[in-house]
Amino acid sequence: VFQGPTHDDVTIESIAIAFQSRLRLFDSLKEIICQKIDKHKISEKMILKLCSLPTETKLIGNGYPTLLVRNVCVLPGIPSLMKKQFQKFSKLYLKNISSEISHSKLFEIKIIEIDLLEILQE
Repeated sequence: VFQGPTHDDVTIESIAIAFQSRLRLFDSLKEIICQKIDKHKISEKMILKLCSLPTETKLIGNGYPTLLVRNVCVLPGIPSLMKKQFQKFSKLYLKNISSEISHSKLFEIKIIEIDLLEILQE
């Protein structure tokens, strides 16, 4: 489970690379995002980036949808939205999965996010 996407991260591009998938514009997601945001505060380029997803992406829910790319769930980055969407996602897709964590890793990085973005873009 990844948190994201936001216009300034590399989550979606990383998932596309991992699955050797191309990105395509999801017009339905663009409609949702354009209804939710003030278009004067975010550029058209950033809107298009938010709406460009791996071709096999399934959108789950409405509002701020959860993205499902094969076996990877991408949740909204805002904690309150992430919690709400995880509850919906887990009811639909995690019915038969043990609640026991089989693998978990925590990375704590003491760096400003924008500086990390520059490193990840290299």
